[in-house]
Amino acid sequence: FAAAVPILLRFAESAYVYDVEVAPTAWFTEQSVQPRPGVRVATGAGLSTLRVGSIAPHGLLWIGYEYQFALGAEPPVHVFKIGSRVGLDWDY
Repeated sequence: FAAAVPILLRFAESAYVYDVEVAPTAWFTEQSVQPRPGVRVATGAGLSTLRVGSIAPHGLLWIGYEYQFALGAEPPVHVFKIGSRVGLDWDY
């Protein structure tokens, strides 16, 4: 199980959307009761469609890097992630 508390900055220019993210993370494993702390940095770029009422859909390609600190006898862990992020911006 993994958990994170991201701080996300989103920049929008016309139909283009750019994300920059930083997050403290924690990994919970079966081998250890104590969570393994870490940090994640990520960025994304994509497109936003026209606003439909108060909703603006968007889709981004996303790439991230996580570093999990050493915990006891376990060595540090480096994780590279790539994927997509799809969402809705809601302006009430």
